[in-house]
Amino acid sequence: MIPLMLLILASALLYGCRKDLSNALRAQEPLRVVIYDAGEPFYERSILPNSREFRELARWAERNSDGWETSMITVKPGILIVGRDFTVIIRPECAAFIYEGGQFAQRIRAEDYVYFHSLLGGVSVSGL
Repeated sequence: MIPLMLLILASALLYGCRKDLSNALRAQEPLRVVIYDAGEPFYERSILPNSREFRELARWAERNSDGWETSMITVKPGILIVGRDFTVIIRPECAAFIYEGGQFAQRIRAEDYVYFHSLLGGVSVSGL
């Protein structure tokens, strides 16, 4: 009975310590954004915490806080977002959240990718 209780307690502690993207964005630190085209970076900028782009990204992270699964996949970024202690890779079909505690992925809608591409890169994407 004691080993089962320890397992339950350990699971609860690990789950409670798990970082998610919305928590990472609460640090309110500038983000570096790199937009890729055909696997090569072609546009880079910073996003400040009080900007519209930062707020929109934080809202998306809050709305999509569920559904992140542990992932070991490696993908080429379409959009790369780099914070102090985390990285987000956004592709037309998925988003990956990477930090020192692990890597998590979630399927996203192509419309979300197009939206982020134009919000963060200031350019539109066609042909998806």
